[in-house]
Amino acid sequence: MKTTLSQIKSFSPCEESWKKLLKSFNKTKADHVEFEVSEILTRLDCEDTLWLLDHILTSQKQSLLIADIAERTLHLFEKKHPSDKRPRNVIQANRDFARGKISKRKLVSARASAKDSAWASAGASAKDSAWASAGASAKDSAWASAGASAKD
Repeated sequence: MKTTLSQIKSFSPCEESWKKLLKSFNKTKADHVEFEVSEILTRLDCEDTLWLLDHILTSQKQSLLIADIAERTLHLFEKKHPSDKRPRNVIQANRDFARGKISKRKLVSARASAKDSAWASAGASAKDSAWASAGASAKDSAWASAGASAKD
């Protein structure tokens, strides 16, 4: 996907980010020379990049981008939760929405289901982490007490 500095300027970026972008291209004003949108990632910070993508990408293209990004980390989730297909399903739903195969309503429903899955997974991970931390702390405390008792 390509864009131009003129197109970006038409979205009224904040002055500071606009100046930074121009400087990164060694330019003083907008022009119509096309460049890959992905180049923005190396020229602006994350917040400015997301702002730009929100202006440039249609909701269908945003859905494809979301699917591509999520798919890159899906294996991490599926390794811990192999039977939970909600994240994989929402990735497919984003692609189906982008291709006009499902409605926005169905996409929103799939996203809500994936969100529930993420919260459940995060809760379980947090609980496991808390128990591990508490166990390690108790063990350290017991060893410290035992050491202190042995010295007495």
